Amino acid sequence: MSANIQEKIDTYIQEKGSAGINVELSNGVITVRHSEADQILHEWTAREGDWNKIFKCIYSLEKSSNRGKNE
Repeated sequence: MSANIQEKIDTYIQEKGSAGINVELSNGVITVRHSEADQILHEWTAREGDWNKIFKCIYSLEKSSNRGKNE
């Protein structure tokens, strides 16, 4: 199978299952909680730019998952 065909197949594979997180920036602290149990999964004092890095990561994942859909 050519690399191009495998790449197109990989483009359409979807993540299985369900999951959710809530991410909050409040008073300089970023808290990540489980969406159903409200349990704190991660928490740290944010450095300048951390919030933007989170969204750049999300955008990058979204962009790479949409790669090839209109080809």
